[in-house]
Amino acid sequence: MFYIPMSLNRILFIASFFLISKIFGQYAAYFPNQFQSSVLFFQENKSAFKKIADSLGKEESFVFSIVAPEIGHYNWMKNTLESNSLKVLYVQFGSRYSDFSVGNFQMKPSFIERIETEISQSTYLKSKYGYCLIPTNDERLKRIERIKRLELLEWQFKYLAVFIEITTIKYNKTFNSRLSELAFYSTVYNAGFQKSVSVIEQEYNRKRFPNMSDRKFNYSSISLEYYQFLMQKN
Repeated sequence: MFYIPMSLNRILFIASFFLISKIFGQYAAYFPNQFQSSVLFFQENKSAFKKIADSLGKEESFVFSIVAPEIGHYNWMKNTLESNSLKVLYVQFGSRYSDFSVGNFQMKPSFIERIETEISQSTYLKSKYGYCLIPTNDERLKRIERIKRLELLEWQFKYLAVFIEITTIKYNKTFNSRLSELAFYSTVYNAGFQKSVSVIEQEYNRKRFPNMSDRKFNYSSISLEYYQFLMQKN
């Protein structure tokens, strides 16, 4: 994560966050530290989110909100979530034996493998995102490289951009509002873009996140809470 020293603007932002979150959303009220952590991450990396948004015709707050729930809980649980033994198992045997979340956006090796498959099967995606394909036929070396990339924030942003474009192309779905669009994209991110539209939409009513907490929320509802919070501040 990029570090920015505490400034007066940041102090004022934190103060306003607590005032707004108390009356804003259930998730922010129940997990205020995680919510604040994610929003501060957005403020500190806004240019990276904007770069993706501009390239895909979205808003930076939209792009951020897709992964926002994961960012807060990564910061909260990162010492528990990251395990070298899981990485070794993945390198040796693959995602069928060890598939785990890595980094701020909590992407799994299997997620990257599916992205690579989608790119390799599309002339358009290959021309735009061919750099994501790992140039070796050695599967073990590919797995090592995926882990290295996933641990770099720069690569997580790259994979996030590819995910959004794949989702747009794969589902080719129209939406009646930006909120319904975000609900769909964030659910696909959480549930997997190998799922059908009907399965994705069924997930709207399921509360599974965060999986290590007694109190669970629907993932897309959390994304919407972040998005509406940012829209209210603008």
